[in-house]
Amino acid sequence: MEFDANGEASDYDFPRVLKMLKKNKYKGPISIEYEGKLGAVEGVQKTKALILKYW
Repeated sequence: MEFDANGEASDYDFPRVLKMLKKNKYKGPISIEYEGKLGAVEGVQKTKALILKYW
């Protein structure tokens, strides 16, 4: 996964995916796994920020 200059995922549609989870009343955990070019910690932190932004 890659991020653009605004911190948005450039190859994954977070708003659409999280909207589907919310629409179906998903209440479980969301696991984050990062395998991009950034370090693992930074990638997970950016992914978490997107989840919180769109949840």
